[in-house]
Amino acid sequence: MDRYLYYQIISIAKKIQQSYPTPPASKKLGRKNITALNNDIKTLCQLIDRANPDNFSFSEVYFSIKDDFTGFTNFYSFSELDRNYRKAFSILNRAIVESYKKIEESNSENEKFSQFEKFGTAEDTEFNRKKTLDFITQRLDSKLPLDVPMGNSQWKDSLSQILGGDKEYKKEFEFVKTHKQLKVSVTEEILKWMEETKSKLITENPFKDQETLLLELEKQKPEQFVTDFKKITTKVKTLCKDISIDFKFYESQIASGRFKPAVLLRNFCKELRQAIVVKKTEWELNQIDEYRQEFMKELYEKVRNFGKLEGIVSLFSDQFGVLWDLSQAPFSDYGFEVLKEFADILENEKGLQELAELIGRHDKEEQSYRKEIISRLVTEFEYKPKPAFKGEISGLKLGNDLTAVLPGELALYKNPKTKKLFMLKYAQKQLLSYAYQNMMPVGKDKTIEEEVSVAEEENKGPIILCIDTSGSMNGSPERVAKTITFAIIKRAIEEDRGCYLISFSSGIETTDLGRLSKSNAIEELIHFLRMSFNGGTDAGPALEHSLEMIKEKEWKNADVLMVSDFCMDSIDYELEERIQEEQKNGSKFFSLVISSYGNESVIDCFDQNWEYNPEADDSMKNLVRRMHDDWQ
Repeated sequence: MDRYLYYQIISIAKKIQQSYPTPPASKKLGRKNITALNNDIKTLCQLIDRANPDNFSFSEVYFSIKDDFTGFTNFYSFSELDRNYRKAFSILNRAIVESYKKIEESNSENEKFSQFEKFGTAEDTEFNRKKTLDFITQRLDSKLPLDVPMGNSQWKDSLSQILGGDKEYKKEFEFVKTHKQLKVSVTEEILKWMEETKSKLITENPFKDQETLLLELEKQKPEQFVTDFKKITTKVKTLCKDISIDFKFYESQIASGRFKPAVLLRNFCKELRQAIVVKKTEWELNQIDEYRQEFMKELYEKVRNFGKLEGIVSLFSDQFGVLWDLSQAPFSDYGFEVLKEFADILENEKGLQELAELIGRHDKEEQSYRKEIISRLVTEFEYKPKPAFKGEISGLKLGNDLTAVLPGELALYKNPKTKKLFMLKYAQKQLLSYAYQNMMPVGKDKTIEEEVSVAEEENKGPIILCIDTSGSMNGSPERVAKTITFAIIKRAIEEDRGCYLISFSSGIETTDLGRLSKSNAIEELIHFLRMSFNGGTDAGPALEHSLEMIKEKEWKNADVLMVSDFCMDSIDYELEERIQEEQKNGSKFFSLVISSYGNESVIDCFDQNWEYNPEADDSMKNLVRRMHDDWQ
């Protein structure tokens, strides 16, 4: 249910009531005011229409009002207008009351919002909590023009400051308003802050003793209050130093005996309560404002970090809104700088960029096909003479059809000297005549079946990256390996491909980086990009783990890319046989050799090998060219 629609109904109904507490006399209004009032009533009708008139008890009257004010009202007489106004004004109060009831009955779809509405402690009633939530939501949504009222809530000023009222954070606030998921996350943060702040106010309340004393006094018997008033005065002055009560007045009234003890006790407790409430409210507002400043600093620092994250994570995915939690620790500026560094390397070094594109868009070398029988409709034509149709002239011929004979031939018959010649040619069918064509094509539809080869639609499979992090990779090889890793992960996410990272030296470390929606994905990527390469080189465990992953359903037929200098011992014969078995099943094993001194016995077990020499100026260009040629 759209609660804002009901707020709009309340707003326009109250606007009409404020302008005209009672139905006005149209004769005294003037044309301009009549037009304005009619437009307000039309707007109210449109809002009720959108909310569904059947949701209101006055639906029957409403339809009559709608008919009165959606027509051309300039032709109404003053008496007719007055009658229409009386009907319209009769539903205003009910529209307001029933709209508030609809708001109170509604529940948010967001689970955290709904929990705040039902069980929150920041506001005293569920209805007020809903109004507070709507107040927050409306200010974060620029598409909602209506200001939701909060009444005299103690949170109003602080929320107004948080939600765009502080110029220092104006830029961050406008950034939040442009991101749907971020608005939800910020709203959840604000509600959480309100609940935590309320809990602090209860825990840190410096007026507990005064409130306890007040409760004791309210339970005291009036006669005892009069008898012990001097003791009570001393106790109140001790506990309520900042609260001023006219004790002498009560002493004089007790001494005079003009007021009953019950009345004196009630008035004293009422005055004391009011004084405590004023002081407590002042303290709470100061505390809320103090907590608000601290909260805003933390909140909008997260928003700024999220803005930095957006520029980098948008390289991977447009759906970065779910990553709000990643803007917290441990995502320090250093973490952002690491990601930005490798994004800049990839953007500025065209060779690495092209290499990453080639690796990322690699499809299976052999396209699989299936045979299908399809039905196809064809039209066959036959030529048949068209009845009662001489046809079109298609040329000349010899014949004796007098209707087709050329005029020159007919002239022979008219001349007595050539008449016998004409008769001879006629008998021998040698008269020059027009040739006609009257055969017309007649189409006939026929269904035939034929066998065709159809390419299988094949989703790009997952990628398993085995990255050598041994000490021999220090320097330029390390930089290339990290940049390639960064680029392939980016590409895998864009193409919705799984991506699994195995970093190996003496042992292995594994990370599933294929889904950035996982809360630790970017953290793990940053950890890899930060790490220093050291230790020995043993590719066996990384390849063994890759083979184990390929057996799992999610990673079946994955492509394996090993990036290393391949300065390592040969792999076991059994491991090599297992790799060959998976190659037969469709998995591809690729190697990127960042060295010119690799162990060829290891390199030879891969389907395709590429070599990159960091010391050669044109090595990257040549590498890209070779990879491109191999995959054509």
